[in-house]
Amino acid sequence: PVSKDHAVIFTAGMVRDYTRWGYFGPVDARRSILQAAFGPGIGTNPHEFSSLTLDWRAYQPMGREWSFALRLSGGASFGKQPQQFILGGLENWIDAKFAQNLSLQDIDNLTYSQFVYPLRGTDYYEKIGTRYFLVNGEIRFPFIQFLLLQAPLPLLFQGVRGAAFFDVGSAWTESSGFRAFTRNSQGQRVTNDILSSFGWGIRFYSPIGLLRIDAA
Repeated sequence: PVSKDHAVIFTAGMVRDYTRWGYFGPVDARRSILQAAFGPGIGTNPHEFSSLTLDWRAYQPMGREWSFALRLSGGASFGKQPQQFILGGLENWIDAKFAQNLSLQDIDNLTYSQFVYPLRGTDYYEKIGTRYFLVNGEIRFPFIQFLLLQAPLPLLFQGVRGAAFFDVGSAWTESSGFRAFTRNSQGQRVTNDILSSFGWGIRFYSPIGLLRIDAA
């Protein structure tokens, strides 16, 4: 069945970008975007809300072809029908997995919500709320400069980059019930409403474009 909806939403953003780019992406300086969205409640299914999000990124060279990338992101939505921030997974995920049984055909899930990633090592729809934060850190380094394999098929790998990363984030609605940490049955302090992961990966250009392979 086809689902239709109509609504009016206004967005505005302020971007500052001083980054210097390398072959695989930014390698130096800073960039940020502050964005506001407003739904006045006009349409067949009125969505009345106000949202504010911030995405700040810094890139620091660490020597010859090494660099460190840091991203801080967060946002909140208010109103009668606030936006939902859907946290988990990563962009362009092949064979994606879902933490909750939510339909991709639901207009509210796709059109009026914002997907927040990457939070590697977690599934899509891992956390949903009207507030969120996300921290990503990544050390990027050269991994394979040149490698030629003759058997069983001739394969050439060159310019392969490596990465070691960590991700920390959460999404919630009621701040009074948010608990970042708790105690387990052994009395150890563990995360509760916060999701975190670490891992490593490789990036290289293939005939179909840039490929990113991560294990978290």
